[in-house]
Amino acid sequence: PVEEPVEDPVDTIIESPEDDIPLQDDSTNVEGSGSSEILGQSSTIFGAVVLFAMVLILVGTAAVRSPKTRLDSVMMEHEVEADELLILLSRSKMVPILHALYSEENPIRFTELKNRVDTSSTTLTRRLGELEDHGLVKRTVYETVPATVVYQLTDSGADLLPSLESFFEWVINDTNQTQ
Repeated sequence: PVEEPVEDPVDTIIESPEDDIPLQDDSTNVEGSGSSEILGQSSTIFGAVVLFAMVLILVGTAAVRSPKTRLDSVMMEHEVEADELLILLSRSKMVPILHALYSEENPIRFTELKNRVDTSSTTLTRRLGELEDHGLVKRTVYETVPATVVYQLTDSGADLLPSLESFFEWVINDTNQTQ
């Protein structure tokens, strides 16, 4: 006897214009009909499991991506900017420079800032340029002979410092608790 090919239920589901999953009729399962029926049922189960897993992944992803806290919201919308700021702040002498500028009520000259931070002219020039590029520091040149250049925090830079203070307080408290 020649066996007729059994239509794969998974193909039926994909090709079917209806959204219903085809049900298999148990009355056709005659003893000795071969392993193709079992494979067909396995394919249906496998297809249903894959579909269920995809739905779980999509629902899980949506749940993970919905903001629960302000930090979640910031990270979803401004992750790149937050990463750039953290990278900027992690550079050599960056935090001491910000602290020195924050500690002064008036703009500060380059040489005075260099002495307070105890760094090279090259490092200070680079860091001040980076801070200026990010809108955290304002550089003012006065046309005197020789030229006078002073630096001060912008409003945005000044707004950042209380957050840095909180961060360092957390570091100190956490370090004290773990010792």
